[in-house]
Amino acid sequence: YGTYFDKESFSAYALGNQGKIVGIGVSAIYDEEVKGIKIVEIFENSPAQQAGIKIGDIITAVDGKSVEETGYYIAIKNIRGDEGSEAELKILRDGKSLDIKVMRKTMDLPSVKWRMLDGDIGYIRFIEFHDKTPQEFKLALEDTKGAKGYIFDVRNNTGGELNSILSVLD
Repeated sequence: YGTYFDKESFSAYALGNQGKIVGIGVSAIYDEEVKGIKIVEIFENSPAQQAGIKIGDIITAVDGKSVEETGYYIAIKNIRGDEGSEAELKILRDGKSLDIKVMRKTMDLPSVKWRMLDGDIGYIRFIEFHDKTPQEFKLALEDTKGAKGYIFDVRNNTGGELNSILSVLD
């Protein structure tokens, strides 16, 4: 597997591997049915949270450009943009269209989230694999020490750094 990066794309890729991103603070997937970007997670204290974006919202246009016309990857790139700039989003929520402006900023990306569930089950969710993931995974294991079993959740995981994945598997 290989890919070509221009200078701007490589800078964003390298920043992401460090567990940082410039954007609005969401995880999203492509919604084939409405040809939009469906929000599946909103990061704590993110610009998206502050702007009132909700899980399940579907972004149908970014800065006046339809997601269906530009495609998912270009639309995601347009959402990220430059720190301090504003993204104008058209959101579909419960069948209604909303216009929401969101300020982009640099944020630390969460890589692993964890908690203890009823019955002493450790729940560890891998959001994405980047440079910090192995250390965050160790913290998760320490905090859930004594669990009778574990659930490792990789749903909606966007992938990431291969060495990070291998380190976690080790």
